Amino acid sequence: MNNGENKLLGSLLAQKVKRSKTGRIRERFAEIEEAQQQGIRNIDIVNALNDEGFDLTLKTFENILHRIRKERAEKKDVSHLLSNKEKTYQKAITIEDKNRKTKQDNDILNAYLPVCFNNAKIAQQAIDNNVSIETIKSWNCANFVQVSNTLGNYKMYLKLAIVNNSGNVGKSTICQTLLKPRLEGSEIIKVETLNTDGTNDEKLSAKEFDEIIKRIDDSECTIIDVGSSNIEQFLVQMNEYQGSHDLIDYFIVPVVREAKQQIDSIQTITTLMAMGVEQDRFKVIFNLAEKDTPINKQYSVFLADDVCKEIVGENPVVVYHNNIFNILNKSGLQYDDVYNDNRDFRSLIRSASSKEERQDLSNLRAVKMLMNGFNSDLDVAFKNLNLV
Repeated sequence: MNNGENKLLGSLLAQKVKRSKTGRIRERFAEIEEAQQQGIRNIDIVNALNDEGFDLTLKTFENILHRIRKERAEKKDVSHLLSNKEKTYQKAITIEDKNRKTKQDNDILNAYLPVCFNNAKIAQQAIDNNVSIETIKSWNCANFVQVSNTLGNYKMYLKLAIVNNSGNVGKSTICQTLLKPRLEGSEIIKVETLNTDGTNDEKLSAKEFDEIIKRIDDSECTIIDVGSSNIEQFLVQMNEYQGSHDLIDYFIVPVVREAKQQIDSIQTITTLMAMGVEQDRFKVIFNLAEKDTPINKQYSVFLADDVCKEIVGENPVVVYHNNIFNILNKSGLQYDDVYNDNRDFRSLIRSASSKEERQDLSNLRAVKMLMNGFNSDLDVAFKNLNLV
C-alpha cells in the first residue's frame, strides 16, 4: 500500500463518516413498507425523504429497496449455533416475524394486483424484479398479456464497479467475458489512463468523475471497470462526491492467488467500507483459480480476514484458470468472434473442399469447445454472484 492510499484510508477512518443512503433507508424500511402498503406512490415517498435531506432519485430509491429486501431474504440460518432455550425463543420470534412478513408480502402483492389485471403470477414477477407500480402504469398496457410481455423485456437497473488496488487481477477480462454477455444491454465504462487492455475503446480518467456519474445512467445496466492506475484517484473523487457510492449497487473485487494481491484486495474493501459502503454490497471473485487445489488454501491470506471471509460466504464465486486466452492469441482470434460463432462445424468439416480447409475448421471447433467449457464455468460463477 503506497503513501497516498495510507493517507486516504487514515482520513476516512479518522472522520465521522456520514451514513450512506442505504443505511439510512434501512433504518426507515418498516415505515417505507407501511407507506407503500397504504398505497403511497414511491415518487411521493422519495420526495418526502428528500425533504429530510436524502437527495434520492426514484431509480436509486427503488434499487436500494430491492437490495434491502434481497438482503433480508438471504439472511443465513444460525439456529445450529443456539442452545435449546435460545432455539425455542428464536423459533417463537421467527414465527412472529414470518407471520408479519407474510402479511407484508400479501399487502404488497395486493397493491400490485390492480396494475397487473389481478394476475398474481405476473404481480409477483414484477415484485421480484423490483419493477415499481408507477413503472407498470407508465406502460399503459391493455391487458395482462401485454404486462407479461413488457415485464419479460424489462431490463434490470443495475450498476456495478469492478475495483482492486492491485493490477493484474483480471478486472477487464471479468467485465468482458463474465458480466457483459450475461447482463443484457449492459455497457462498460472504462476508467483508465493507460492502454493496458490493448483496445482502442474510449477511456475516462478518474479525475473526470463528473462525467463518469453522468455516464452511469446512459444505460439500464452499467459496469464500471476501474483500472489500477486510476483506483486511488477514483476513491478520492468518490469520497469528495458525497453519497456517490450509493449510485453503485455492487462493488466487485477480483482476487488472485498471489499474497500481495490478496492483501491489496483486503485493503480495497476496507477503504470502501470506511466510506460507508455496506458489507452486503461487496462481491468477491476468486479469479484464475486452479481446479486441483482447495480454494481456502489458494486464497488463505484473503480468507484470514474475518470480514472478507464473511463477504465470500458459503458459495464462493470462482473463475478458474483456462488456456483459452493463450490459444486465442496464438491463433490470432478475437474472444467475441469465437463466442458468437455458432456454426455447425461438423457439417462444415464434412463438406470442406480441401484438407487445409478441414484442418482450419477443425482447429476452430477445438477452440470453440474449449471456450464452451470456460463459459460453463462462468455460468456457475455468475449464478453464485447473485446479482439479479
